[in-house]
Amino acid sequence: MTFKYKFIKGFTLIELLVVMAIIGMLASVILANINGSRIKSVDASMKQDLSEMRTSAGLMYDLYGTYDTVCDPATSPGDQYRSAYSKGNKLHGSNLCLSSGTTYYEPDILTGNLVSGSKTSTPNQWAATVQLKGGRFFCVDYLGNATTTVLISIDDSPADLNCN
Repeated sequence: MTFKYKFIKGFTLIELLVVMAIIGMLASVILANINGSRIKSVDASMKQDLSEMRTSAGLMYDLYGTYDTVCDPATSPGDQYRSAYSKGNKLHGSNLCLSSGTTYYEPDILTGNLVSGSKTSTPNQWAATVQLKGGRFFCVDYLGNATTTVLISIDDSPADLNCN
């Protein structure tokens, strides 16, 4: 008497686990890349806001002959600065907007609103910096500079106010 065995074709449990592990590793690599792209996208948006601020400040200077209210949240450039700040890292002291008058604006870490402080007057100059999501700082100023640095890079000496 001979027995005939029927073999059922299919995957073993080990083969299925190996395939699931490979799919899991690929998914984690893809998610890491997507998160990096998201951070770069937010950083690009913040840089665009500050570049628009530079343009608005130039128009304001052409109209009024001064940069005194560039950082004021009631003006277009001040609103663009607040927009850039709202997207970035909100660490106290890492975001700053200085204009030519005797007032500077720094975001309040609790409310997110721009609060003012006093400084030495710097005639017809302004500079603004925000900390990007990627950890670096982006600075724009009245000279047309737009720089990305590792540290806050505003020179706020009374004689000159610009991005280093």
